[in-house]
Amino acid sequence: MTDAEQRAAAKTFAEQWEGHGDEKQETQSFWLSLLQKVYGVEDPAQYIQFEVPVKLGHTSFIDGYIPATRVLIEQKGADINLRKGYKQSDGSLLTPYGQARRYAGYLPHNQNPRWIIVCNFQSFEIHDMNRPNDEAEVLMLSDLPKEAHRLQFLVDTGKEKITVKKAASEGRSLRRLPGFYVRSLLGEIVLNRWFSLAQTTIP
Repeated sequence: MTDAEQRAAAKTFAEQWEGHGDEKQETQSFWLSLLQKVYGVEDPAQYIQFEVPVKLGHTSFIDGYIPATRVLIEQKGADINLRKGYKQSDGSLLTPYGQARRYAGYLPHNQNPRWIIVCNFQSFEIHDMNRPNDEAEVLMLSDLPKEAHRLQFLVDTGKEKITVKKAASEGRSLRRLPGFYVRSLLGEIVLNRWFSLAQTTIP
């Protein structure tokens, strides 16, 4: 899929889902459509898992999980404020992100999420779990046509490097990239320079 094709697909997707947002009835079709039509996943039903059981004091269910890229999705309805705390079955008060982090803590170590996305159909709040206490990067559904690259990590392992190289080749500014991509690039540059210096000093 070319960039132009992805932008066109993202525009169609955003238009189709504007004003929708029933968590129980539309979550699966929303994510299956996003993965297939915008990110080119041929068989999205085999790529993403829904209603993944996790045992707390009781059995709860993770709305969506992508094993290949370790993305955990906490989906809410369009009427839900993603920054507000909601009472849980055990009486605790958690935001949707707090709820997702609780689920993540009960997953096997090799399934710990690299990313957590909290979504209410009209916005995506992206949490980089290498920096779990940072503010979320927010992507509005209406901005998806011009910023689809910000969710490319859904399908690309090691997307930090891929996104930066792609953006640079197209003359995009680093300012248009999510902050965690830029930080990862800078860290990689420093690390590469350190290794280069170490190699030149070895007799």
